[in-house]
Amino acid sequence: MIACIIPIVLFGCGGRVDSGNSGSADSGSADNAITPQAAATVMIYVVGSDLESKSGAATNNLKDLVAATASKDVNVVVTTGAANKKDPAGLVADWTTVRRYVVQDGKLQIKGDLGKVNMVESKTLSDFVIWARNAYPATNYRLIMWDHGGGTQGFGTDEIFPNSPSMSLPAMQTALATAKQQTGIHFDLIGFDACLMATTEVASALAPYADYLAASEELEPGSGWDYRTVFSSLAAQPTMDPLQFGRVITDSYIARQKKDSDDQVAAGALARADSDITFSVTDLSRVAAVTEALAPFANELSSYAQQSTDNWTRLARERVLTTSFGAMSSQNHIADLADLGVFADRLTAAGITSDAGRRVSSAVRSAVVYRVNGQLALSASGLSIYFPSRQLTQEDSTQYAKLDFSPSYKSLVNAYVKFANLQTPLITIDTSRSSGATLRAAVTSAFGQKDAGLYMTWQTQTPGVVRVLAGRPIDVGSSLSGGITTKMDDDWYWLNGHLANVELLANETRTIDGAEKTVSSLGVGVYVNNEFSVLVFERVQGSETLTFVGRYEGEEGSSISVSPRIDNDIKSTDKVTLALVDYDLVKQDMVSVRPSDIAFDAGKLELKQLGVQSVTSDLRMMVSDFRETSRMTDPIPHNF
Repeated sequence: MIACIIPIVLFGCGGRVDSGNSGSADSGSADNAITPQAAATVMIYVVGSDLESKSGAATNNLKDLVAATASKDVNVVVTTGAANKKDPAGLVADWTTVRRYVVQDGKLQIKGDLGKVNMVESKTLSDFVIWARNAYPATNYRLIMWDHGGGTQGFGTDEIFPNSPSMSLPAMQTALATAKQQTGIHFDLIGFDACLMATTEVASALAPYADYLAASEELEPGSGWDYRTVFSSLAAQPTMDPLQFGRVITDSYIARQKKDSDDQVAAGALARADSDITFSVTDLSRVAAVTEALAPFANELSSYAQQSTDNWTRLARERVLTTSFGAMSSQNHIADLADLGVFADRLTAAGITSDAGRRVSSAVRSAVVYRVNGQLALSASGLSIYFPSRQLTQEDSTQYAKLDFSPSYKSLVNAYVKFANLQTPLITIDTSRSSGATLRAAVTSAFGQKDAGLYMTWQTQTPGVVRVLAGRPIDVGSSLSGGITTKMDDDWYWLNGHLANVELLANETRTIDGAEKTVSSLGVGVYVNNEFSVLVFERVQGSETLTFVGRYEGEEGSSISVSPRIDNDIKSTDKVTLALVDYDLVKQDMVSVRPSDIAFDAGKLELKQLGVQSVTSDLRMMVSDFRETSRMTDPIPHNF
């Protein structure tokens, strides 16, 4: 599965840093060249992590930052660290210690070195804010957080302290509360150049400390924000209000990702990175109305879901069809974030909730004052919310309960998860009536049929473990239970002419050309230049075309999953090797992934559906329910 925090890319600058260490870490004196009372002070908290140590992402953003037009009425202060990297000739000479800088004269002027300090601890953040507030006073203050983002799971990873958890939302609140108590500081905008931070929970947590939240519901592509445009615009208008500042961040981010995608495609990339991007600005003074609307909404859903397994399953199905963020694999539970506006609308349309759902939808759309989305994410409302779908464990529910958030909504999550775990998941699959090339399966499932698949397998040398050679999803339709009939010799997937193992990652409803359509996302587990990845293809309802939309780095050896970081940098000359999956029939779970002997150049990466003339391996069916329980059958009778 994916790591519990999501990579992101943040800001940039160009120039060099002075080699001297002028001033102590606690120094509050600002340079004489900087106005003692500026119009704005922008604080940028750069947790370098592996984003910097592996790809120099933070340095790239910092280069853009220092290349921006400057103004004596705008203070830009930066703190860096948390990466296993030293670069004496670089913009930041040492990322292993926490350093403080001010942007001046096209450079990062160092103001202090705190040594090895954990950047995902609340005290490090509060100390930075207090220092910056005292050293660089201004009329207005803005804070930008740069690193991996995980929505409700928090922010940031520090390579220098690898065993430290990310900064939780309660820890972030503690940092901001401490800074406010000691200095009285209130931010007019807090922005995250990080994945997945435009959640209702994040907005609610930050509401006492800021006026606006600027963030993305979805994963961010590698290049992140356009810092040169953002800060040049602010320098030209130092008194720019926070909403306008948020609009500049949004528009320049979208424009940058479009340009980057254009450039990548021109250079031979096979997919665009900007298709499903999102960005929104939320008025935090209106978030209270959202959380107030959540109370009756949550109470209604909790009562409904606990009435019967049928009701629970209907609610789960609407959750699955809701626009989701952070992972495309149904087995990847990294974030479990659903678009709140879309979720409320779907539940209202399904008759599961009525006025309560409409009030939530209205409150969300009132709170989100600006949003721009990519072509494949047009329906995203601007705020997501945690609602478990891919992972239904009491542990996750308990962690969520620790957040300072709507008690009614947290009770809903707990009741929803508890109900699923108290029931005995039961999936029975009878394929005995199958014959020739026709699969006839009678399926009984207490928690419905979420998806199904047909697989070619070989028995391994390990008893009870089979190797999956190829697979294809089976359309289960909208029925929550019942029989399945399909042709076993048809509709197999071929990647560049090679039979492949394809997984249904998601079926989501999106707005396309003004109409609501279901978009199916399909994943193919492969190795790209010897690195395990998932190639993602999408098909829009009513079309047979399978469009390659991106490559996501996965984690080998646990399950087919997608990376928290969008990486579309795959070219026609890259070497692609199909992956093989070993599945334990006793545990009913995947146990390992390994490369096959089938390798080829990526070429145009064409995924097509074709038939097979004969099958020499076993054929097995798998059904998964909405509780994420799966069952693979014994070999299916067939003759072709």
